[in-house]
Amino acid sequence: MKRIFTLTAFAALCFVLFPLVSSAQCSYYPVPVEERAAAASHIVLGRMVEKHPYWNREHSRIQTLTIMEVTAWLKGHRNVSRVGVITRGGVVGDRAMISYPSLSIKPFNEYVLFLQGDNRIEDNPAIRAQYPGLIQAEPYADAQGALTKQEGVFHDLLVMPKQSESQLLSKLKSLTGQAALTPQGLPFLPRLGDTYPLAEYSAANRMLPIASFSPTTTRAGTIVPGDFITILGSGFGAAPGTVFYRNADDGGATFISSGVASDNTAWADGSVTNKPASNAGTGTIRVNALNSAGTLTLQYSHIDINDNFSSFAAITRQRFYLRNINGSGGYTFRYNTTFNADAAATAAFGRAVATWRCATFVNFTAAGTTAIAAVANDGVNCVFYNAGLPAGVLGIANSFFAASATGGCNQANTVWWTSEIDVEFKTNPPAAGFTWNYGPGATGGAQFDFESVAVHELGHAHGLGHTIAPGTVMHFAISNGVSIRTPNANEIAGGNLKIGYSTTPTCFNPSGSGTQMIALNAGNCALPLRRISMNGEHRTNLGNFLEWSVDNEDAVRAYTLECQAEGAEFIPLHTTAATRKGTYAYQDARAGLLKQQNYRVKLVDQHGGVEYSDVLSLAGMPSESVAVFPTIAQDHIYLRGQALGVDEIKVTLYDIQGKAVLQTKLRVVEGEVDGKMDVQQLASGTFLYRIEGLGKQVTGKFVHRD
Repeated sequence: MKRIFTLTAFAALCFVLFPLVSSAQCSYYPVPVEERAAAASHIVLGRMVEKHPYWNREHSRIQTLTIMEVTAWLKGHRNVSRVGVITRGGVVGDRAMISYPSLSIKPFNEYVLFLQGDNRIEDNPAIRAQYPGLIQAEPYADAQGALTKQEGVFHDLLVMPKQSESQLLSKLKSLTGQAALTPQGLPFLPRLGDTYPLAEYSAANRMLPIASFSPTTTRAGTIVPGDFITILGSGFGAAPGTVFYRNADDGGATFISSGVASDNTAWADGSVTNKPASNAGTGTIRVNALNSAGTLTLQYSHIDINDNFSSFAAITRQRFYLRNINGSGGYTFRYNTTFNADAAATAAFGRAVATWRCATFVNFTAAGTTAIAAVANDGVNCVFYNAGLPAGVLGIANSFFAASATGGCNQANTVWWTSEIDVEFKTNPPAAGFTWNYGPGATGGAQFDFESVAVHELGHAHGLGHTIAPGTVMHFAISNGVSIRTPNANEIAGGNLKIGYSTTPTCFNPSGSGTQMIALNAGNCALPLRRISMNGEHRTNLGNFLEWSVDNEDAVRAYTLECQAEGAEFIPLHTTAATRKGTYAYQDARAGLLKQQNYRVKLVDQHGGVEYSDVLSLAGMPSESVAVFPTIAQDHIYLRGQALGVDEIKVTLYDIQGKAVLQTKLRVVEGEVDGKMDVQQLASGTFLYRIEGLGKQVTGKFVHRD
């Protein structure tokens, strides 16, 4: 996801001169360190020692508990040497979840972490049972809840400049009023020097250059051998070490490595071949602590899954496939009903979907609604507002994956695929002093561009990671007041590669994965625009006549006419299959004559998507009497109207010779008559009726056809 850097109140005056740009994974706005320090129950300095991915208690999301060895407590001291950090996403066997943004903690860095209180709802139940006293906490402000230490200084995602350990400890003490302490309660003093592993080598080794590498332009996160880089030099060591790249998730401020040993496909003292990490970006590279003089250009990145399912001897990079999940070639995003009520937001998201559809022909569709407003492995690709997103986060794309294996297949008999995508956005306004710009007009300085964020998040749903290329869709950052809504040639190429292998039959179709994705084309990539037109009128003694038409019935399965009386919910009234005739009609013979009735048409497409017409309101005929009208099926007659001051009325039916053929009594409730008579036994013909008990006699006739 894209980090979005907003202006603070202080900087707002300077926007016209230099807008501040954020960096990071998904969509961020900066959270002051003062806020993070105040909100954190604990601030710790430490290093990762273990990772434990797990399903939450509802088995709806995968999370990861990272166990940190605590070097020092900077706030909220506890006499313990370990804490657990809860983050989104992870891999558990043949299931995975990846969220952008989500803090990713690596073993080769030290971190200062701003942690919230012990969380006994989202915690890892197995670790809780084993270590009841272990604090398991979420970071405050997501990835901004961590300061990364490399080469002796701490890097903040958006706000602070680089800080030495001495500077940072002094600043945090001034904010919290608490001195840094070791787990044993002794004073912790700032250390000198760098940290493992980027500075673990001697000064002499640091001077040993990387002689060359090839190719000098490639792609990250793939499993294509032609994308791997071979690095030549000396002093790499006989034992496999680590290849570092500029971190695309922070614009290259730090170095990053996948941490996966199998990404080194060959290692010798003078030659290393490595798969560029999925979050690698354009810039210099390192082997251990040895620097390159030249720059590696990474055109795009594919998100990958690293796991040993199935039959892999070690953790290994896996690519995943987009599939035909909705039965119509791909994936259907459904708007939560609250989000759907925001026409500007749905229009912006729809334009973002259309952008990718016509850029790479990915088979994404946005249609229909859902009551769901949660990230959950439930088979529904929901788009929703979430006011509870972490501080500093504007939007998150959450992708769920599944894997299956068979006896004779590629990638060690394993196929991974995207099973679900949930996209959530901060409500409007997304941050204090700023609003969403839903477009399609230009974005103002005090706005974030919703469509740009949506295009970026859908890029992640497509399978693309970040790049270091300012001004592009998948660059890690975008500033307030800026719109970046169109993928560039490299991003389209990355999407095309994903579509290329996703539309090719896999060696088998795992259960629940559908078939390969069906790519769109230039002729059908535009999202179908549909307009449901509806009109109606009240017809005396016949009820309300409704008529609707649809200008585009592609993939429409059925229509349901729904009605709503005063103060009530919409209820189904009549359902009809789509016949491609374009125009449909229905007579609501039960419509009240004295009260307003509201109507709408619900359209259901072949994938279960739902669309609604505008609401049509029809007023009843003002009358102090009772009207009689038959149903379209001619099996009943209805009686509606007012009967003031009485408890019941008597209705008698006569044939044309004046012979009484049916008689009934109807209750009057609060002055209202609302009843029916069964006339199925009557032969076809003209009949008379007489209503008594109204204080006056009401007569009339109707025609019955059996």
